[in-house]
Amino acid sequence: MTRDCRFRRAPSALARTVGLEVLVATPGDAHIRSLGGTAGVVWELMSEPRSVGELSVLAADIYGMPPATIEEDVRHLLSALEEDGLAERVG
Repeated sequence: MTRDCRFRRAPSALARTVGLEVLVATPGDAHIRSLGGTAGVVWELMSEPRSVGELSVLAADIYGMPPATIEEDVRHLLSALEEDGLAERVG
């Protein structure tokens, strides 16, 4: 996955914020993923299609850290969300 690869929330994904976590799932799937911390922030930032680089920069800015510090974590999160059918690549 390149830094310019863009992702968005899957149209079928269901999400609800509970406290400091975002719970996400797809219809008919009993597995619910809980996204807290940076993962929850990235999910919120994916309200529109964004690249790995954009997501890393925006999330890092929220936490006051260099984007390179979290970019690998963002990549792993996006891969996991894509695998679970909760996010998809666009463009």
